[in-house]
Amino acid sequence: MRRITIPLGALLLFGAVVASVWAGNINGTKQNDTLRGSARADKLYGFAGNDHIFGLGGNDYLNGGPGNDTVSGGPGADVLVCGPGRDIAVADAADKVAADCETVQGLPKPALSVTGGSQAEGNAGSQPMNFKVTLPRKSPLKVSVSYATADGTATAGTDYTTTKGTLVFAPGETSKTVAVPIVGDTAIEPDETFTLSLSNPVSAVLGSATATGTITNDDKAPHPGHYTGTTAQGESFAFDVAGDGMSISNLSTRVNFSDCDAPLRSFRGLPFNVAGPIPIGLDRTISGSVSGGPPALPASGSIQGSFDAADKASGTLTITLNGNIAGITVNCRSGPLTWSAA
Repeated sequence: MRRITIPLGALLLFGAVVASVWAGNINGTKQNDTLRGSARADKLYGFAGNDHIFGLGGNDYLNGGPGNDTVSGGPGADVLVCGPGRDIAVADAADKVAADCETVQGLPKPALSVTGGSQAEGNAGSQPMNFKVTLPRKSPLKVSVSYATADGTATAGTDYTTTKGTLVFAPGETSKTVAVPIVGDTAIEPDETFTLSLSNPVSAVLGSATATGTITNDDKAPHPGHYTGTTAQGESFAFDVAGDGMSISNLSTRVNFSDCDAPLRSFRGLPFNVAGPIPIGLDRTISGSVSGGPPALPASGSIQGSFDAADKASGTLTITLNGNIAGITVNCRSGPLTWSAA
């Protein structure tokens, strides 16, 4: 019988080939190893050392262990774990990459975008305006991005609250919300805007990085027309609101004085008429100086008031009378005289 001798080196090479084809679990050493998987679903562990681990085909599990490792999945849906050290993971979109991998290569970075919206301001307190920050697809990596608001026609502190911070997307998350408090008031004003911008992305790039938020005005001027009511003295009180709702005119009432200088201690029924206009402020308040009365008994003073949400007005009228009646000098003061009209 003919004997065939196979060199020991060839046997070792054959064993290495078989191990490569049928490998299941492959463990490294404490040295700097290069480990290669097979076409099957392998588990490769680098352990200590600065290792290079290649999954090749199949859905592999690769773990670099301690050391500065390079972990490359190859074809298949692989799991890449880097371990302690400064590591590099080479992955594709089908892979899952652990958070302990300091550098990830091969994955296209998703583009972060932000969209704005609008919010009515309300009359008091604050209401949130939501900005939506999104990734176009799931990422196997943790993604973070900074955000901050900036003034447009709206002013921080008056119209909205300055808002800034960092959003963190866990692997697989694609959407986050930033809520910006909108400050309510009763001022009549145009719609106002501000922006929220993204910066400093990690494991992502910036897409549409700035969005506009619109604060819509929900306050209106008082309705135009003729308003009537009474004073605390029981006298009629009337005025007209202009067509644009921004002033009053034709104010008419009668004033009774109980605080007069000697020799006249009181005076009743002074007709008091003001042609106007008296401005209505953007906050729906009335405030201004007034003068009226008969020519022989001129009177002057001030009016304060405001309109409520139902367009009912109320306030105070303060009048001083300085005149002359049959040679008698008249000086009288009304004090704050409350009134209401609708």
